[in-house]
Amino acid sequence: MKYFYITIFLLTFLSTSLTGLAQVRIGYTFGLNQAKATIKDKASNTSVSLKSILGLRAGVSMQVPASESFSLITGVFLNQKGFEFTDTGSGEDVEIKIHYLSLPILAQIGMSFRKNPRLFIDAGPVISIAASGRVKVDGQKGDLDFNSDHEGSIKRLDLGFTFGAGVEIDPIKIRLSYEAGLANISNSTEASLRNRVFSLTLAYQIERAF
Repeated sequence: MKYFYITIFLLTFLSTSLTGLAQVRIGYTFGLNQAKATIKDKASNTSVSLKSILGLRAGVSMQVPASESFSLITGVFLNQKGFEFTDTGSGEDVEIKIHYLSLPILAQIGMSFRKNPRLFIDAGPVISIAASGRVKVDGQKGDLDFNSDHEGSIKRLDLGFTFGAGVEIDPIKIRLSYEAGLANISNSTEASLRNRVFSLTLAYQIERAF
């Protein structure tokens, strides 16, 4: 429940921060993630890419135009990340799915052809906080451990960098993007773990004057 209040607070803060700006585009966004992770052994300095899983991405974005071709974009999203692997010891299949609240801060450059359609590229940092998580071992589900005192548990905070491209055909916006995790989300002393996410989203946009 506390993460629901965090989401409401972030949306209220963003709306208040935009007061006084002329025209803001609000986008109601829904899409799919193809998420995986890269694990790096600290002793051998070798990296392995784990198997990918599908996840959901949904939320509200706010686009603030600074000029005809340049905008700043932020928002709050439910962002599912995770990965799959086979335990080399037991042979069991393990799936990890983490439900994040994500806050991107993007710079977007757009190019219009007679207003519609409009092509764009964007890039910027993403801050994510894990609200909950699930582990599934050979079909048996359980809650993910976020206890920082436990070896191999998952950290709640994730930092990443995302870049994407897409097209706007008012009022629809389609975006294909990639997010590279910059932070180690594992508390393991033997290996580091970083998220990798491809996303395809569709947004319905409305303009609102503040």
